[in-house]
Amino acid sequence: MTAAKQHRSPVILSLADHCGEIWPQITRLELQLSDGLQSLPSCKYLFVLVLQITDNISSSARVPEYLNRDRSERPYLRESLAGAPFLPVRCLSQT
Repeated sequence: MTAAKQHRSPVILSLADHCGEIWPQITRLELQLSDGLQSLPSCKYLFVLVLQITDNISSSARVPEYLNRDRSERPYLRESLAGAPFLPVRCLSQT
């Protein structure tokens, strides 16, 4: 296990693994994100990147406005594309 993975949430690591197994089945990915969100109380949204192929999943609803949004210019993704460790599932904190 890399040093970067040692500092990741076990829930996020598991969620990323499960999403990788069902990629690119959008409906299944969204269900997986919705299920995973239940274990992440401080997380507001979960979504799959580079071109966002899923709705944002929140605890109360799906947020479809960001579907097909290009996330490639976001700092967290630019760093990853430059070689920094990154998981394809993002959790945006509520704080």
